[in-house]
Amino acid sequence: MIAGVTTAALAAAPEEAGLIEQLRSTAPAAQKAAACRRLWQIGTAECVPALAPLLSVPEVEQAARAAPETIPGPEAEQALVDALPGVGGMLKVGVITSLGVRGDPAAVPALMPLLGDGDPQVAVAAATALGKCCRASAADALLAALSGAEGPLQTAVLSALLDLGERTRKVGVPEPAAGIFRQVYRAAGPGHDRVAALCGLARTDPDGGLQRTLHGLRGTDRDEVDAALALAAELPGSAATRALAGVLGRLDPRLQRALVTALVRRGDRAAQPALVELARKGDPAIRPAALAALGAIGDTSALAFLAEAASGTGPAREAARQALVRLPGGDFATASLALLPRAKPPVAAELARALAARGERRAAQVLAELASGGEPQVQAAALEALAVLGGGELAPKLIAVLV
Repeated sequence: MIAGVTTAALAAAPEEAGLIEQLRSTAPAAQKAAACRRLWQIGTAECVPALAPLLSVPEVEQAARAAPETIPGPEAEQALVDALPGVGGMLKVGVITSLGVRGDPAAVPALMPLLGDGDPQVAVAAATALGKCCRASAADALLAALSGAEGPLQTAVLSALLDLGERTRKVGVPEPAAGIFRQVYRAAGPGHDRVAALCGLARTDPDGGLQRTLHGLRGTDRDEVDAALALAAELPGSAATRALAGVLGRLDPRLQRALVTALVRRGDRAAQPALVELARKGDPAIRPAALAALGAIGDTSALAFLAEAASGTGPAREAARQALVRLPGGDFATASLALLPRAKPPVAAELARALAARGERRAAQVLAELASGGEPQVQAAALEALAVLGGGELAPKLIAVLV
């Protein structure tokens, strides 16, 4: 094998050569478009000179742009840049979009002047493409354009800056990224862009991100609250979970519900004590949500509380029953069987129902004992559970109960 050339590339070379000849021939546009689509799959820098003239041919340009979007190396990038002066309207928008797909910083000098193009669609496309080119000069150009931008261009520039800030952050350059997010925060009106800028600022400063989130939750600024809720689901570590859960009881019910959802998305059982407290003493309207959250991320240390809640009344009862069935952490059968002997009859009945709903056949023998005597409520629940669990080995005991 030739150094630096894969076996697959060597095998595809004859096909690529044939497709290049087809592009240079007088073949119909549909046939050339099909060849371009195939080159998108197998093309190399060798085919770029044949593709370049087709970038300005309306019948073929869309297919012709697909291959340069993915072919590595400066040849494909340069072909797209060279095509810009010779096209206009939607053809130019298409070439700019392809440069954005590549996201190569080398295209920034060619894209920067287009932010002031007289065609609004070209200017918007240039802004979007610059947002994908991770280079300081792209940020400078977008920030310069932001001061005079209006309407769709302003929207595109703000979105591009957010995109660029996130890309810059992810490559490990937090300070420039933070600068971009601050500029967007100052320039954007209330709404999505401002929330995204706040989230970006918090992500560039992991240590201060939690404090920013807690501050937002306790504040009254709608965008800061929305940003805090978005961040609450993603801040790393159990320490963050405990801090977030710690403010849960001090928020209004609407915000409590949203934070409970964020805590469930975290999937961290460190939130369980706060969720139990909210389900026990919180606003009646929020208790079902707290119980459902326990069913998503709780463990058997909450079993007694959930069984007690399931034996109550109102909307919280059904939420607690569902939580018992879903409870993911710990050995449910062992914990329930340990709790049954000392449980009040309504609680024991709920545990029996939950054991059946979870298919815990290990509990069948104990349930059969409960069905044979004791409180009628517990007997009935145990019999219902056994009917669900089945098991022929329990038939003699059940017959004795019936007799």
